[in-house]
Amino acid sequence: MDKILIAHERGRRLKTCRVLLNKTLQELAHSHNISYSTLSSWERGAIAISEKNIEKIISILNSEGLNCTKEWLLEEKGKPPHKYGETILFQAKASNSSSLSDISPQLAIFNEIEFFKRNNKGCLVKIVDDDSMHPHYKVGDYIGGLELPSELYHKLNGELCIVDLKDKHMIRRVLIKPPEVILISSNMTDYPEFKVLNLANVKLYPIVFHRRNVSYTLLNDSNDIPAKGA
Repeated sequence: MDKILIAHERGRRLKTCRVLLNKTLQELAHSHNISYSTLSSWERGAIAISEKNIEKIISILNSEGLNCTKEWLLEEKGKPPHKYGETILFQAKASNSSSLSDISPQLAIFNEIEFFKRNNKGCLVKIVDDDSMHPHYKVGDYIGGLELPSELYHKLNGELCIVDLKDKHMIRRVLIKPPEVILISSNMTDYPEFKVLNLANVKLYPIVFHRRNVSYTLLNDSNDIPAKGA
């Protein structure tokens, strides 16, 4: 993975953490005496987050009440970020989930995510970090897609999918016109453009899992996050 891609992906994950905290860039920068422009550049991937700065960011997130590991922020490995007090409990079987009503709604979601991942080899679970597919999905939502052989992609015409573009992931409705695929957003006001790509250059994960992030309330981040490519 090249340096530009690494910077972009780490920035995307940093933004995801901020979204989960329900904080604007200005609020986070001011609270922790960080330059707004530096924080913004990290999120946009304009400046790579160094190993030294990763440690600082983890410390800030922890102080804000978000449990995020260095491994997840660096490489998206391990448990996803979550609020303290909502420790992820793994259940081996669905029958063990009968008492989910006794634990927090957010914890119940994490349990469902782990069950989904264990029972669907090769699946992909993402946290929505923009409003390009509003009203289907909102910022902070959890979505999961199934791995599908490329020879079956023609069956996905018109479906909502996580699209793996190798350098990033997008959530879009796909129109299959072999040998091409057209990616369309549902929020045409802020994301009017569409992409036409060669099917051979993408991986499609039809979305079959969706949970609202019950701890997240959408902020008006218009002064912080550009409407496109944020």
